[in-house]
Amino acid sequence: MRGLFTNGSLTIGAGQAVSGIARKPQMLRVVSGRVWLTLEGVPHDYWLDAGDTFEVMPGRLVVIEADTRDSRVVIPAPTAKGVFTSLLAGLQALRKPAPRSSTARC
Repeated sequence: MRGLFTNGSLTIGAGQAVSGIARKPQMLRVVSGRVWLTLEGVPHDYWLDAGDTFEVMPGRLVVIEADTRDSRVVIPAPTAKGVFTSLLAGLQALRKPAPRSSTARC
């Protein structure tokens, strides 16, 4: 099995296939060509054309096969904005309201 999700870009020859298992959610984007995508445990397959994106969930085998011509798929690295937004959302989820004072003022 190839390190599918460790590369930033894959060129898949016509009729050839690559496979891998994502360790975390990953977004795939087809830059050129057309690919056939199969996910372990999903009863149907997907056809993706140039410009299409697909989010792969972690822990499932993914097989990507190029159609009748070479295809290129990229796996964009998370942007700094995306990382910051995720971190901020996590911090906000941990935030708790300040406790109210139970002492009365006289």
